[in-house]
Amino acid sequence: MGTNSNGGRTKMSVHYSTGDSPLEFRVDDEGVCEPLWGIGRLGWSEVREVFSKRDGGRDYICIVVRDRDALKSRQGFLRRYFSTATCSTGFGDLSIDTVHRGLQAEQVVEFASSMVTASLKKKAQQVGTDNSGAAPLRV
Repeated sequence: MGTNSNGGRTKMSVHYSTGDSPLEFRVDDEGVCEPLWGIGRLGWSEVREVFSKRDGGRDYICIVVRDRDALKSRQGFLRRYFSTATCSTGFGDLSIDTVHRGLQAEQVVEFASSMVTASLKKKAQQVGTDNSGAAPLRV
């Protein structure tokens, strides 16, 4: 796994392959992308929580989204089914098995959690400077 700084953007990425097609799991300052989920990039503003879970000797990176309906609208039937199943067993809405990917769950969770917090602060600042007269959004 590599961590680097590229033009002010922090990026963590891991390359792994399944069969003949190379897939890339990516976490950077914009969000997380796991090709196997089939939903494209999940931005940090869409994420409520990131945590790790150990089950059967395997570590998982678990993600809870803010709007499950929006997530489900981006998933196919089978992925919606698995997302519901993983959520009901305490793995969050989406989970990433770290076994064959060289991921260190705690390192990814720490980085992702900091990005979620930064996204919330940015949103709160934007709402706080809104001159519409509406009450600030509590996050």
